[in-house]
Amino acid sequence: MLADLLPEHRVSGVYHDAYHLELLEYFCRYAAENEYKPDVIILPINMRSFSNERVQRSEYQFVREKLFLSNRGLPFASFFRPLAVLRAFDLRPISEKEYLDIENFDGSVRLGTFREIQNLDDDKRLQLHLRACYRYQLDDAHPHVEAMARIALSCQDAGIRLIVYSTPIDYERGDAAIGPGFSTGIRRNLAVVESTLAKYDLELLNLTFAFEKDSFAHDSHPDAYIRSAGKLFVAERLAETIRGVN
Repeated sequence: MLADLLPEHRVSGVYHDAYHLELLEYFCRYAAENEYKPDVIILPINMRSFSNERVQRSEYQFVREKLFLSNRGLPFASFFRPLAVLRAFDLRPISEKEYLDIENFDGSVRLGTFREIQNLDDDKRLQLHLRACYRYQLDDAHPHVEAMARIALSCQDAGIRLIVYSTPIDYERGDAAIGPGFSTGIRRNLAVVESTLAKYDLELLNLTFAFEKDSFAHDSHPDAYIRSAGKLFVAERLAETIRGVN
């Protein structure tokens, strides 16, 4: 969609719903060190991605991908299999038991472990799940915030323009489910992202609250899956930013 709006540019991307900033750092570093580096890198920020629910989930660790991206080249690819057989690398993500035993917090208020939360009735489980996913306490020492800072520095050093935007969230259904604290928690954490980017003279393109609930795909719970018209709006805003149109 973005490529259609920017016919004068060659647009390509790395796409996966669960790719997070620590993994994207490897891709950005690869691009920055490449002889044919891009002029622009667009970095999406999903505010849920900083939560334990995403950071710690075993299927979102991408251990193998990180290993290959940090050890590029034919020699490593050639020796990877025999080294893996000899268990030279620890490719095991966090176990399901370890994940379920992780504690979650709404600010400083303990919500319970994932195991405790999943054993609650539907309504209570949804409320605590949303609080864990969106009302965690973010700070600049979070591994993903630190990764974002390194991405910004890497692009700065390589002369690559970095555009960072926060993806839309169905805040109306979130506020309806747990109260206005849903939105205030997100705004509080967005401020950490914005202050980190400001250190590198970058401004966040904040699209988190860009859409009302009818623009999202699911009616039963808040999510980040926007309908086609919303996707076009986001693409248009990114195209305008790339062209330097305010």
